[in-house]
Amino acid sequence: MTNPQNIERKIQGTCSLNELPDKGETLNKNLARFASKECIDLILKLSFNREEAGQLLKYLKGLENPDSLQVSVIYGSLAELVRKDAKAAQFVGRKLNTRLETKNRHLQSTAIFEIASIWAKEKESMDGLSAAALLWTLARSSAPSCRVLESVIVEDLNYLAARALSRPKSSAPISLEIPSAGVSRA
Repeated sequence: MTNPQNIERKIQGTCSLNELPDKGETLNKNLARFASKECIDLILKLSFNREEAGQLLKYLKGLENPDSLQVSVIYGSLAELVRKDAKAAQFVGRKLNTRLETKNRHLQSTAIFEIASIWAKEKESMDGLSAAALLWTLARSSAPSCRVLESVIVEDLNYLAARALSRPKSSAPISLEIPSAGVSRA
């Protein structure tokens, strides 16, 4: 995982909600246009369960039975739609604003270095909606420094998810013997 001090060196400037249009309701403007597809995909997965994502896709694309689609297709299609269609992005943005409102409220005037610090300190214990709120804040900013932090958080979330699935059922740590430099592995 990424060293918090390295993140702070790479990230300068601000990335706060103060620079964003109010509540995602600006006409003809895709608020998620700056974020990567992976970021939008994670925001959607953390914010909406499969059924909710399917209903959003059904409403936006007119699909009859989105529940029959694979999970990756539901979220991938929704993320692609949000990135390419301003009206779909605004609609989903309003849903995200409502869902993340309580988690997002304290981020509205937060500088990017503070967001990086929050992530570095709390990522191991942060709940999914709080992580989604951080990413949603970053996704709506055009600042290049926000793209850097966004990519760090996306990478960390993928790592944390993989680690959560690979942990043994017992909570006892596994001891790995690692040879010191110059010692033969044979």
